[in-house]
Formats: sequence, C-alpha cells, structure tokens
Amino acid sequence: MQSQLVSTLLALLVVITLVLGYLSSTEAATTQRPYEFGFTIEKQQHRQEKKDERGIVMGEFGFITADGIYHV
Repeated sequence: MQSQLVSTLLALLVVITLVLGYLSSTEAATTQRPYEFGFTIEKQQHRQEKKDERGIVMGEFGFITADGIYHV
C-alpha cells in the first residue's frame, strides 16, 4: 500500500514537472524579444536587421552580383 502511494506520488511529480517545463518553454518561445544586428563585408555585402517589442522586423541587405552591380 505504501509503495503504491510512493509510486503514485512520484508519477504525479514527474507529470507536474513535464507540464511546468512545457509551459515555460512555450512562454519563452512566444515572448517578443527586441534585437538589432548587422554586418558588413567591405565592398561585397551588408545586412542590418531590427525587431521591435511588437515583433515587427525591419532591415535591409545588399550584395554585389557577378556583373559588379551592388544591389540593396
């Protein structure tokens, strides 16, 4: 009887731990996190990107094609 109670409590603890882990990972994935980054490879390409608190991403990139034209 006592071992059955311990097994039941242990199973309940495992289920609660899994549910709490899932809920916290779901919250982290849906939380809007602003960021900003960019890079430039001189005379070859560039990229700038920014995400605001609302989840809107804006930016630009540019690169040189084989014919030597820089596109933005």
